[in-house]
Amino acid sequence: MREIGLAVGCFCVFAAVIYSLTVHYLMETQNCDFRAWDLSCLTAADFTLVYTIKESIWDEFKNVY
Repeated sequence: MREIGLAVGCFCVFAAVIYSLTVHYLMETQNCDFRAWDLSCLTAADFTLVYTIKESIWDEFKNVY
């Protein structure tokens, strides 16, 4: 009976290790696929700059336009 329990326990540990390695592999490949997709697609955000302006300059802009 102990041998069967040992075998079941070893099988469960083996299955958990295989599952963990599979999940890790899938996460890494998805990360690489996302980076490749991001580099191949151009969006407006690729050409956008963030620039902080003063409130007085914003008010002047609103008055002109």
